[in-house]
Amino acid sequence: MLGKLLKYEFRAVSRMLGLIYAALLVVAMVLGFMWRINDNSILFENGQLENGQSTAIIIFIIIYALLIVSIIVITCYFIIERFYKNMLLGEGYLMHTLPVPTWMHVAAKTISALVYTVLSVCVLLLSVFLMLSCSGELGDYLLSQFSGLVPLLKEAGLSIVLTLIGALVQILRIILLFYVSMTIGGAAKKNKMLYSVIAFFAICIVSGIIGSLLPTDLFSAFSVTTTWENESVNVSFENGALWRELLVNGIYCVIFFGASTFFLGKKLNLE
Repeated sequence: MLGKLLKYEFRAVSRMLGLIYAALLVVAMVLGFMWRINDNSILFENGQLENGQSTAIIIFIIIYALLIVSIIVITCYFIIERFYKNMLLGEGYLMHTLPVPTWMHVAAKTISALVYTVLSVCVLLLSVFLMLSCSGELGDYLLSQFSGLVPLLKEAGLSIVLTLIGALVQILRIILLFYVSMTIGGAAKKNKMLYSVIAFFAICIVSGIIGSLLPTDLFSAFSVTTTWENESVNVSFENGALWRELLVNGIYCVIFFGASTFFLGKKLNLE
């Protein structure tokens, strides 16, 4: 049943985001080719646009930036809007009549939100890669710097894996923070949105206080610092801090997920 809920979520969001993803990648490639045609030269001369090609490049840069902002805004909007509309408003009557446990609803919303967040980040990075690849000499120079990642992966492989997993868990924590705030607000008889906002800031404040009280040397036994540097890059990882953040964020995810399920299943007021 979880698979059917996920299919429903992906179908509801994929069309809008899919079109914007495709547009961003196309614009990135066009921008790269236009930069190559312009021979990687400067766009401005004495405060004025150098030529018509420079004007076109500026226009595409603006379009590219607007598409990036659109992806960020729409992704955040869908994460919040889909949960609030399907679970806490009129559609909630239908959703809660399905023969599905409450935790599965929360899990489906959380997984789909995480997938689209990660996918949006990957598309943004891919657009930059395509733009640099199509831009000629500028792209060749920047892409050549990626060869330095090989020794970095060899020396700090574990730290990089911890960093990536930690980033995913951090994103998951933020998503669940929105969800638990909305479910707390959903328990109110009126002004649900206001109570959701209050709950959000209250949880952030309490989390900040708890975080300041936790010992920084919680994983001192794993406190191994890995440093790697070359001509242009200097990277340092502190494994103890990475383990600490991963544990803390993981605990918050479990708490937020459990609280969201509890308020959605036991305290929800759809009147």
